[in-house]
Amino acid sequence: MEIPLIDCDTAREDKAIASEIDQALSKIGFMALRNLGLTQSSVDAIFAVAQSFFNAPLVDKKRCAYGSADENFGYQGVGQASLEPT
Repeated sequence: MEIPLIDCDTAREDKAIASEIDQALSKIGFMALRNLGLTQSSVDAIFAVAQSFFNAPLVDKKRCAYGSADENFGYQGVGQASLEPT
């Protein structure tokens, strides 16, 4: 399986980019993006925030816990998530 690489260059039409994203997520479930217009310093800052969160005590992370499928976001600890129905 090859993960699609989608070019989000501003010279491309939004509709074409959206179509590629739809195809990638519908058929593969993953994608990689390039030319998002993010600077390396922005990427570094985002990773620093993520690292800070995951290095925080469990009690702090649990304040951001996954609530339900209705929300479909939030912290889930190791072994708590499953793609297989039970």
